[in-house]
Amino acid sequence: MAAPPGEYFSVGSQVSCRTCQEQRLQGEVVAFDYQSKMLALKCPSSSGKPNHADILLINLQYVSEVEIINDRTETPPPLASLNVSKLASKARTEKEEKLSQAYAISAGVSLEGQQLFQTIHKTLKNILETWKAKRYCSVHKPSNHRRRLPCHPESTHTEDSSSIQPTRRWSLFTRSWPLFPPHPFENKNVLPSPPPIARQLT
Repeated sequence: MAAPPGEYFSVGSQVSCRTCQEQRLQGEVVAFDYQSKMLALKCPSSSGKPNHADILLINLQYVSEVEIINDRTETPPPLASLNVSKLASKARTEKEEKLSQAYAISAGVSLEGQQLFQTIHKTLKNILETWKAKRYCSVHKPSNHRRRLPCHPESTHTEDSSSIQPTRRWSLFTRSWPLFPPHPFENKNVLPSPPPIARQLT
């Protein structure tokens, strides 16, 4: 549905909005859908990181005032190309993480335990490998750290003594977690298995 004249925003224009909660939002228009009254603005990154930006999705039905600061009339630049395979991989990873969280809830893992595992997994997922020991003990550790059975903090050894303490602390955490039942989706043809979750030793 095409917007009537004067009822649309040009991509690249600078717009300032005041919401019904008296919050002032300002940024560059990157998209606008007239039918749903949704406006997307690009603003400076709240994290302060260079080459980053925040994207705000604004429902104009809840906006009391809209001001066009700078209306862009020239043709907007072409859209950036999208890496479809990278997006698909990210979506698959997010799905697996959500399945892992759902499984942890169904298995009766405490909220504190879930938060602990998610923090460790998100922080170290790019540099960790899965290490499996007897009795279904499954923990994450840096590849240059060696664990000797039984899985105790003092069983961790490495040539770099400065990085050994985090692994030993994680060992203490994992020993207090409940033993998980077998995963219901062990058949990889049914659903992708979620990331391994630390399990308690006996």
